[in-house]
Amino acid sequence: MNKILFILCCLSINPIISQESAIPKTRHPRIEILKSKKVSKTLNARAHTIIRDKNAKRVMVRCKINPLDGQIDINAFSLVDTKNKLRYRLSDVTAYYAFGGPKINRYWKEKPINKKGKEIEVSYAEYNPLIKDTFLDYTFSDYKISETRFPFSSGQNISNYYGKVESKRKFTADFYFVLEKDLLDESSYALYFGNEMLGSVDF
Repeated sequence: MNKILFILCCLSINPIISQESAIPKTRHPRIEILKSKKVSKTLNARAHTIIRDKNAKRVMVRCKINPLDGQIDINAFSLVDTKNKLRYRLSDVTAYYAFGGPKINRYWKEKPINKKGKEIEVSYAEYNPLIKDTFLDYTFSDYKISETRFPFSSGQNISNYYGKVESKRKFTADFYFVLEKDLLDESSYALYFGNEMLGSVDF
């Protein structure tokens, strides 16, 4: 697909008090969609989860991101099916430079448990209810939210997570979503950052 360059722009206009009054600007990250494709549900070097649902398909959207203030909220990203009125929550994310990668702070939505229902520790992310999950800060009227719990290879049943990427320079991010397989060819998808559409994507 063609590269899509998107710059979130917003001007906050206040009443003019004098000729020297300036119009303040709200800055937003610069985000470029590089590619989108279907990926394996089980064999994926960058994704940390496996998908066992036969009626599910994992897809990936790759973006180049220039963050502001040294971080970006990963839960502001969502994949929207405009035809079937579904908003898919991010299932996994990886971030990297040409060499190495930025830090990703991940927080579980729910306490991780094993098959017996016992609370466990998973080093991949931490549970901290004091840190806000911002996904629901962005509203899509008449859209249903779709999100999935993920079994890890060791058998734990884990909720998905939220968090931020810390970086003071440009990086590449792979965003993973789990879609309903039966709807995959009958849908129209767009990647959103908050309530702003970054662009349409195909799989």
